[in-house]
Amino acid sequence: EHAGWRAGAAEFGRRRSVDPGAVAANRALFEYAASLGARR
Repeated sequence: EHAGWRAGAAEFGRRRSVDPGAVAANRALFEYAASLGARR
């Protein structure tokens, strides 16, 4: 289970690092999640 998740995360990170649009989307998502956490 964990190995599969880790492999998926590694693949996601590899794909994200190659795609500038995905990097920007991930940053926006992270900032959105951070703002939600701060609001709570």
